[in-house]
Amino acid sequence: MLFKIAYRNIWRNPLRSWVVIIAIALGVWAVLLILGYVNGMTQSYVNNAIREDLSHLQIHDKNFRDNPEAKYYLQNADSLSSALRQIPLKEQELPNIKAVTARSLAQGIIASAKSSRGVMVKGVIPGQEQEVTQFDRNIVDGVWFGESPKKHPIIISTRLASLLKVGLHKKVVLTLQNTDGDVVATSFRIIGLYETNNNKRDELQVLILRKDLNHILNIPPDAAHEIAVLLNSDEKVDTLAARLRLINPDWKVETYKQLAPEIELFQNQMKYTIGMIVFIVMLALIFGIINTMLMAVLERVRELGMLMAIGMNRRRVFGMIVLETLMLGIIGAPLGMLFMLLSMIYLGTTGLDLSAFSEGMQEFGLGSIVVFQLPPEQYWQIGLAVLLTALIGSLYPAWKAIRLKPAEAIHSL
Repeated sequence: MLFKIAYRNIWRNPLRSWVVIIAIALGVWAVLLILGYVNGMTQSYVNNAIREDLSHLQIHDKNFRDNPEAKYYLQNADSLSSALRQIPLKEQELPNIKAVTARSLAQGIIASAKSSRGVMVKGVIPGQEQEVTQFDRNIVDGVWFGESPKKHPIIISTRLASLLKVGLHKKVVLTLQNTDGDVVATSFRIIGLYETNNNKRDELQVLILRKDLNHILNIPPDAAHEIAVLLNSDEKVDTLAARLRLINPDWKVETYKQLAPEIELFQNQMKYTIGMIVFIVMLALIFGIINTMLMAVLERVRELGMLMAIGMNRRRVFGMIVLETLMLGIIGAPLGMLFMLLSMIYLGTTGLDLSAFSEGMQEFGLGSIVVFQLPPEQYWQIGLAVLLTALIGSLYPAWKAIRLKPAEAIHSL
C-alpha cells in the first residue's frame, strides 16, 4: 500500500518529477562519460608504453640498469629468447607469452654535418621487433629494416631528424664506447623516419640492426643487453617475473610497472581524480534532490497532516517520502545508463578525436584518439551510488515531514 501511494504521489506533478529524473539521468550519464574517457586515456597511455617501448616484462643483467655499460650483457640471449617462447601453455599459473625479442643497447652521440645529440641506440632484430612493438607501423617516411639494401641502416624519428637538420637517405655518425673502453665512430644511412605518441622518447631513441651494434660494441653476435617479453594480457605478469627471478640470480627481471613507476602513479592519480569528480557530481545531485523533495513536502503540508490525523504513523510518512525519492532514482539511473550505452556505440569504437591537442598530448605519451572504455561493473557501481545519493537526499525532506503537527498542518494554508 505504501509503495502504491508513493508511486502515485510522484506522478501527481509529472513536470517536477521528470525534471528530477532527467537531472539524475544526466548526472549518471556525465559521470559514466568521464569514467569512460579517463579509463580510455589511462589505457591508451599504458598500451602505448607497453607496445612501443617497455613490453610487459624485461630481463637485463643485474648491473645493467644501474650502470648501463656495454660490458653488462646477457650471454646466449637468443637461446634464452627461444626458451621463453616455448614455455608450456599447460602451466595455467603462467601467462601466455605472445612475443619475445632480444635487443642490444648503448648510449652514444648521433651527429650530422650541422648538429649532434645524445641518444639511446637500440640494436634490434627486425622480425622479432615487429612482433613485440610493431614499431614498423610507426614509419612515416622511408622503409623498415630488411626493405633497404643500404649498409649500416638507421631509423630515427622525424623530431630528431629536424633537430639534426637531416632527411631521408642522409648520413649520420654514431659515436659509441665499446667493451674495451675505446670510442668508436661509425657512419649510418637513414632509411626510415618514425613518429610515436611520445615526443621525449622520439628525441632520444634511434634504431639500428643488432648485429651492427654488437659488432661496434665488440660483444658476441648472440648477446644482448635486454630481452623484452610481450604477453597476451598483464594479469599474470608478476607471476612470470617471480618465476624467472628464481631461474638465474644474475638476471634483473622487471615488469612494466617497475620499469616505469610513473605508469602506476598516473593510474593512481586518475583514480583519485575520478573519485573527486564522482563526489562533486553526487553532492550536487544530493542538493538538487533535497530542494525538489522539500518543495514537494511543503506543498503537501495539509495532506500529510491529514494522513497523520487519520492514523498514518510517522514511520510510514518517513518511509513514503524516502520511497518517492528512491523511485525517482530507480527511473533516472537506468535512463542515464541507457544514454551512456548509446554513446558507447560511437565513443567505444571510433573514439574521441583530439588531434587539435595532439602535440601537447604527445609530450605525455598519449594518443590523439581516445577510445572510451567502461567495464560493466562500473555501470552498476554508479547506479548504486545514485541510489545511495537519493536515499541521503531524501532524509532531510522526510524528517521535515514527520516534524509536522497534524492539527497545525490541517489548518495551514
